[in-house]
Amino acid sequence: MVCLAGRMAQKMAFPLSVRRWQSRLDDEDATVLAWRFCTSVPETKAFLKWLEIRTQQRLNAHWKTVELIANALLARRRLSGKEFEELIRPRRCGLLPNILQVDREHPTAHQ
Repeated sequence: MVCLAGRMAQKMAFPLSVRRWQSRLDDEDATVLAWRFCTSVPETKAFLKWLEIRTQQRLNAHWKTVELIANALLARRRLSGKEFEELIRPRRCGLLPNILQVDREHPTAHQ
């Protein structure tokens, strides 16, 4: 998914700027990695298609965080691990329960 996310994120942010050759090495890496899990060409193609769908879903779900990280990198050029973690930390809203917190009495309730 990491190999596929760069091109997809660029396409979401700047659709007209995407050139297929820019992600050629990432696409090759994704294909090589997929071959390690698959036993045939059709299976590899299907697996890569599934990875593309899943990657797009994750980008859509976390797009605001992707934008936060991109803007921070544009402003500072580098982020420390602590700065990165602060950007990706889920934000709590006082109106909603913290769904990420495990219910100690019912640990499987949120799965």
